[in-house]
Amino acid sequence: MYQNDDLGTNWSFQDCPVVNPSEDHMTLLILCDISGSMNSETEFGKRRIDMLNDALSMFKDVVCADPKTARSLEVGIVAFDHTQQVVQPFTPIKQFNFTPLSSKGGGTKIAAVAQLALDMLQAHVVNFTTKGIALRKPWVMMITDGRPEHDSFDELEQAAERVRGQDAAGKLRFWSFGVGEYDRDTLVKFSAERAIDLSGYNFSSMIDWTVKSMRAISAAAPGQMPQSAAIDPSNGMQQVVTLPG
Repeated sequence: MYQNDDLGTNWSFQDCPVVNPSEDHMTLLILCDISGSMNSETEFGKRRIDMLNDALSMFKDVVCADPKTARSLEVGIVAFDHTQQVVQPFTPIKQFNFTPLSSKGGGTKIAAVAQLALDMLQAHVVNFTTKGIALRKPWVMMITDGRPEHDSFDELEQAAERVRGQDAAGKLRFWSFGVGEYDRDTLVKFSAERAIDLSGYNFSSMIDWTVKSMRAISAAAPGQMPQSAAIDPSNGMQQVVTLPG
Protein backbone atom coordinates (compact mmCIF):
# COMPACT_ATOMS: atom_id res chain seq x y z
CA MET A 1 0.00 0.00 0.00
CA TYR A 2 1.46 3.32 -1.11
CA GLN A 3 0.98 6.06 1.46
CA ASN A 4 1.70 9.74 0.91
CA ASP A 5 2.28 11.20 4.38
CA ASP A 6 4.14 14.37 3.46
CA LEU A 7 1.46 16.44 1.78
CA GLY A 8 -1.30 16.66 4.36
CA THR A 9 -3.62 14.24 2.59
CA ASN A 10 -5.00 10.84 3.60
CA TRP A 11 -4.68 9.46 0.10
CA SER A 12 -3.34 5.92 -0.17
CA PHE A 13 -2.69 4.16 -3.44
CA GLN A 14 -5.37 1.84 -4.74
CA ASP A 15 -4.78 -0.61 -7.57
CA CYS A 16 -6.61 0.47 -10.70
CA PRO A 17 -8.55 -2.44 -12.24
CA VAL A 18 -6.88 -3.68 -15.41
CA VAL A 19 -9.12 -4.02 -18.44
CA ASN A 20 -8.07 -4.94 -21.98
CA PRO A 21 -4.49 -5.77 -21.00
CA SER A 22 -3.38 -6.23 -24.62
CA GLU A 23 -4.06 -2.53 -25.40
CA ASP A 24 -1.62 0.35 -24.92
CA HIS A 25 -3.24 2.29 -22.07
CA MET A 26 -3.52 6.04 -21.50
CA THR A 27 -3.78 7.74 -18.10
CA LEU A 28 -5.37 11.13 -17.41
CA LEU A 29 -5.33 12.85 -14.01
CA ILE A 30 -7.49 15.98 -13.62
CA LEU A 31 -6.69 18.44 -10.81
CA CYS A 32 -9.70 20.67 -10.04
CA ASP A 33 -9.54 23.89 -8.04
CA ILE A 34 -12.42 24.03 -5.53
CA SER A 35 -11.22 27.10 -3.60
CA GLY A 36 -13.70 29.70 -2.45
CA SER A 37 -13.43 31.76 -5.62
CA MET A 38 -14.89 28.86 -7.62
CA ASN A 39 -18.19 29.65 -5.89
CA SER A 40 -18.23 33.04 -7.65
CA GLU A 41 -21.04 33.58 -10.11
CA THR A 42 -20.00 34.21 -13.72
CA GLU A 43 -21.51 36.59 -16.21
CA PHE A 44 -23.47 33.59 -17.50
CA GLY A 45 -25.48 33.40 -14.28
CA LYS A 46 -23.87 30.21 -13.00
CA ARG A 47 -21.14 29.57 -10.47
CA ARG A 48 -17.73 28.66 -11.82
CA ILE A 49 -17.73 25.31 -10.08
CA ASP A 50 -21.16 24.44 -11.49
CA MET A 51 -19.93 25.16 -15.01
CA LEU A 52 -16.92 22.91 -14.41
CA ASN A 53 -19.19 20.17 -13.04
CA ASP A 54 -21.44 20.42 -16.10
CA ALA A 55 -18.46 19.89 -18.40
CA LEU A 56 -16.94 17.04 -16.40
CA SER A 57 -20.26 15.25 -16.13
CA MET A 58 -20.29 14.82 -19.92
CA PHE A 59 -16.72 13.52 -20.15
CA LYS A 60 -17.38 9.79 -19.77
CA ASP A 61 -20.17 9.59 -22.34
CA VAL A 62 -18.23 11.59 -24.93
CA VAL A 63 -15.06 9.54 -24.44
CA CYS A 64 -16.90 6.24 -24.56
CA ALA A 65 -18.47 7.12 -27.91
CA ASP A 66 -15.11 6.05 -29.33
CA PRO A 67 -14.69 2.30 -28.64
CA LYS A 68 -10.88 2.25 -28.76
CA THR A 69 -10.47 5.14 -26.32
CA ALA A 70 -13.10 3.58 -24.06
CA ARG A 71 -11.03 0.39 -23.90
CA SER A 72 -7.74 2.01 -22.96
CA LEU A 73 -8.25 5.18 -20.88
CA GLU A 74 -7.93 5.44 -17.09
CA VAL A 75 -9.02 8.63 -15.34
CA GLY A 76 -8.48 10.09 -11.87
CA ILE A 77 -9.70 13.34 -10.29
CA VAL A 78 -8.17 15.31 -7.41
CA ALA A 79 -9.94 18.33 -5.92
CA PHE A 80 -7.85 20.96 -4.19
CA ASP A 81 -8.05 24.21 -2.28
CA HIS A 82 -5.43 24.57 0.47
CA THR A 83 -5.80 20.81 0.96
CA GLN A 84 -6.12 17.92 -1.47
CA GLN A 85 -8.83 15.30 -1.87
CA VAL A 86 -8.73 12.31 -4.21
CA VAL A 87 -12.28 12.40 -5.55
CA GLN A 88 -11.74 9.56 -8.01
CA PRO A 89 -8.76 7.20 -7.84
CA PHE A 90 -7.56 5.96 -11.21
CA THR A 91 -10.28 3.90 -12.81
CA PRO A 92 -11.13 2.64 -16.31
CA ILE A 93 -13.27 5.24 -18.04
CA LYS A 94 -16.19 2.83 -18.45
CA GLN A 95 -16.27 2.39 -14.66
CA PHE A 96 -15.89 6.10 -13.96
CA ASN A 97 -18.76 7.70 -12.01
CA PHE A 98 -18.40 11.45 -11.68
CA THR A 99 -19.32 12.98 -8.34
CA PRO A 100 -20.00 16.74 -8.64
CA LEU A 101 -17.40 18.89 -6.96
CA SER A 102 -18.26 21.35 -4.20
CA SER A 103 -16.37 24.17 -2.55
CA LYS A 104 -16.19 24.89 1.18
CA GLY A 105 -14.49 28.22 0.65
CA GLY A 106 -10.83 27.30 1.10
CA GLY A 107 -7.74 28.98 -0.31
CA THR A 108 -5.45 27.85 -3.11
CA LYS A 109 -2.34 25.67 -2.73
CA ILE A 110 -0.87 24.45 -6.00
CA ALA A 111 2.52 22.98 -5.04
CA ALA A 112 1.08 20.21 -2.89
CA VAL A 113 -1.49 19.06 -5.43
CA ALA A 114 1.17 18.98 -8.15
CA GLN A 115 3.41 16.87 -5.92
CA LEU A 116 0.51 14.56 -5.11
CA ALA A 117 -0.30 14.19 -8.82
CA LEU A 118 3.24 13.07 -9.61
CA ASP A 119 3.22 10.61 -6.71
CA MET A 120 -0.10 9.17 -7.88
CA LEU A 121 1.17 8.76 -11.44
CA GLN A 122 4.40 7.16 -10.27
CA ALA A 123 2.50 4.59 -8.23
CA HIS A 124 0.04 3.95 -11.06
CA VAL A 125 2.79 3.44 -13.63
CA VAL A 126 4.58 0.96 -11.36
CA ASN A 127 1.30 -0.88 -10.77
CA PHE A 128 0.59 -1.26 -14.49
CA THR A 129 4.09 -1.93 -15.79
CA THR A 130 4.75 -4.66 -13.21
CA LYS A 131 1.61 -6.34 -14.58
CA GLY A 132 2.94 -6.09 -18.13
CA ILE A 133 0.54 -3.34 -19.26
CA ALA A 134 1.94 -0.96 -21.87
CA LEU A 135 1.39 2.70 -20.96
CA ARG A 136 1.49 5.76 -23.15
CA LYS A 137 2.76 9.03 -21.72
CA PRO A 138 0.35 10.07 -18.89
CA TRP A 139 -1.34 13.45 -18.84
CA VAL A 140 -2.06 15.78 -15.93
CA MET A 141 -4.56 18.62 -16.40
CA MET A 142 -4.71 21.27 -13.67
CA ILE A 143 -7.68 23.68 -13.70
CA THR A 144 -7.51 26.74 -11.44
CA ASP A 145 -8.92 30.22 -11.02
CA GLY A 146 -6.72 31.15 -8.09
CA ARG A 147 -3.44 32.54 -6.95
CA PRO A 148 -1.32 30.21 -4.79
CA GLU A 149 -1.58 32.28 -1.61
CA HIS A 150 -1.00 29.20 0.56
CA ASP A 151 2.27 28.26 -1.19
CA SER A 152 5.69 29.49 -0.21
CA PHE A 153 8.11 30.47 -2.94
CA ASP A 154 10.28 27.44 -2.19
CA GLU A 155 7.32 25.05 -2.30
CA LEU A 156 6.27 26.33 -5.71
CA GLU A 157 9.82 26.20 -7.06
CA GLN A 158 10.38 22.65 -5.86
CA ALA A 159 7.07 21.39 -7.22
CA ALA A 160 7.48 23.15 -10.56
CA GLU A 161 11.04 21.89 -10.92
CA ARG A 162 9.86 18.33 -10.33
CA VAL A 163 7.04 18.70 -12.87
CA ARG A 164 9.36 20.20 -15.48
CA GLY A 165 11.91 17.45 -14.88
CA GLN A 166 9.34 14.69 -15.35
CA ASP A 167 8.00 16.45 -18.44
CA ALA A 168 11.46 16.93 -19.96
CA ALA A 169 12.27 13.26 -19.30
CA GLY A 170 9.21 12.26 -21.34
CA LYS A 171 7.41 10.74 -18.36
CA LEU A 172 4.27 12.92 -18.56
CA ARG A 173 2.61 15.96 -20.06
CA PHE A 174 1.44 18.59 -17.55
CA TRP A 175 -1.23 21.01 -18.80
CA SER A 176 -2.54 24.00 -16.82
CA PHE A 177 -5.84 25.77 -17.52
CA GLY A 178 -6.45 29.18 -16.01
CA VAL A 179 -9.83 30.87 -15.62
CA GLY A 180 -10.89 34.05 -13.88
CA GLU A 181 -8.17 35.66 -11.79
CA TYR A 182 -5.61 32.87 -12.10
CA ASP A 183 -1.92 33.60 -11.67
CA ARG A 184 -0.31 33.60 -15.10
CA ASP A 185 3.28 33.27 -13.88
CA THR A 186 2.50 30.20 -11.78
CA LEU A 187 0.85 28.37 -14.66
CA VAL A 188 3.76 29.14 -16.98
CA LYS A 189 6.21 27.98 -14.31
CA PHE A 190 4.56 24.56 -14.28
CA SER A 191 3.48 24.15 -17.89
CA ALA A 192 5.35 26.64 -20.12
CA GLU A 193 3.68 26.50 -23.56
CA ARG A 194 1.08 24.08 -22.18
CA ALA A 195 -0.37 26.79 -19.93
CA ILE A 196 -3.76 27.62 -21.42
CA ASP A 197 -5.98 30.64 -20.84
CA LEU A 198 -9.60 29.46 -20.82
CA SER A 199 -11.65 32.56 -21.43
CA GLY A 200 -15.36 32.71 -20.76
CA TYR A 201 -15.18 29.69 -18.43
CA ASN A 202 -15.50 27.57 -21.55
CA PHE A 203 -14.92 24.26 -19.78
CA SER A 204 -16.90 22.45 -22.47
CA SER A 205 -14.30 23.45 -25.09
CA MET A 206 -11.58 22.14 -22.78
CA ILE A 207 -13.40 18.80 -22.47
CA ASP A 208 -13.96 18.61 -26.23
CA TRP A 209 -10.25 19.28 -26.83
CA THR A 210 -9.28 16.68 -24.22
CA VAL A 211 -11.51 14.02 -25.78
CA LYS A 212 -10.09 14.70 -29.25
CA SER A 213 -6.57 14.43 -27.84
CA MET A 214 -7.33 11.17 -26.02
CA ARG A 215 -8.80 9.70 -29.21
CA ALA A 216 -5.72 10.68 -31.24
CA ILE A 217 -3.42 9.11 -28.67
CA SER A 218 -5.40 5.87 -28.37
CA ALA A 219 -5.57 5.53 -32.17
CA ALA A 220 -1.78 5.86 -32.60
CA ALA A 221 0.32 2.80 -33.28
CA PRO A 222 2.03 1.25 -30.23
CA GLY A 223 5.14 3.20 -29.28
CA GLN A 224 4.00 6.37 -31.02
CA MET A 225 2.94 9.56 -29.21
CA PRO A 226 0.85 11.84 -31.44
CA GLN A 227 0.37 15.53 -30.89
CA SER A 228 -2.55 16.80 -28.84
CA ALA A 229 -5.50 18.34 -30.65
CA ALA A 230 -4.89 21.88 -31.88
CA ILE A 231 -5.55 24.76 -29.48
CA ASP A 232 -8.31 26.86 -31.07
CA PRO A 233 -8.56 30.49 -29.83
CA SER A 234 -12.02 30.76 -31.39
CA ASN A 235 -13.21 28.26 -28.75
CA GLY A 236 -11.87 30.33 -25.87
CA MET A 237 -8.58 28.44 -25.51
CA GLN A 238 -5.28 30.22 -25.99
CA GLN A 239 -1.69 29.53 -24.99
CA VAL A 240 -0.52 31.92 -22.27
CA VAL A 241 2.96 31.96 -23.82
CA THR A 242 4.38 30.62 -27.07
CA LEU A 243 7.96 29.45 -26.82
CA PRO A 244 10.32 29.77 -29.81
CA GLY A 245 11.04 26.65 -31.79
